[in-house]
Amino acid sequence: MVTVGLITPRALPRFPLLVALRQEPRLRVVFEVHDLRHLTVLSKRERPSVLVVDMDLGVGVRTLMQALKARFPGVPVVLVDRAADPARAQRARNLGAAAVLSRRSRPERFVARVLDVAYRHMDEERLPHWQLYERLTPREWDILPYLARRYSAREIAAELTLSYATVRTHIRNIYAKCGVGSRQQAARVAAYLLAERAGRGNYTGEEVEEDGARGRAGRSDPQSQRVQIHP
Repeated sequence: MVTVGLITPRALPRFPLLVALRQEPRLRVVFEVHDLRHLTVLSKRERPSVLVVDMDLGVGVRTLMQALKARFPGVPVVLVDRAADPARAQRARNLGAAAVLSRRSRPERFVARVLDVAYRHMDEERLPHWQLYERLTPREWDILPYLARRYSAREIAAELTLSYATVRTHIRNIYAKCGVGSRQQAARVAAYLLAERAGRGNYTGEEVEEDGARGRAGRSDPQSQRVQIHP
């Protein structure tokens, strides 16, 4: 279970991104505060896996990141920017933010990015077991081995004699069902699920190859990464 600390300028009970966080079964909000001064009262609270912090808290980016690092050293920070200002976002990344997301992000992509940040900063032994919250179809299981080896959508279509559009639809469905938001994460989850299905259940990541180490002539297809989310 990924635990989340929320820091927002005020309570936003109907804000779509926060509603999506609270409803996501793989996430648990352990605290929510609306003022940086309240961080001092959290000393006895559970240390979260990830912080989700609104940038509009009345302080500069440097002051904000310093306060978060002082109180929660080592905890990754996902900042939410109402202005979607690229310069401010880059400054936040330079100061240590793991990601800066727009308030206009689609909720499912926002949740996927928060999960991705949390998982990337967890120790291997603390990573949760990947679970399917919906059943994969037989064709989606057929596609998983190719995702694990980082084939592009066009390459998968050629291997399985399917149309490119059909493969892209299956990949989108797999991403949604597995709760992933990037090609790298999809490859890792696919490899784990295949190992688990084979009865080994001990995937540690070695099966996932780097794109340049596949030993194949195929090139990556940028369109097959359509749902990838960048910081």
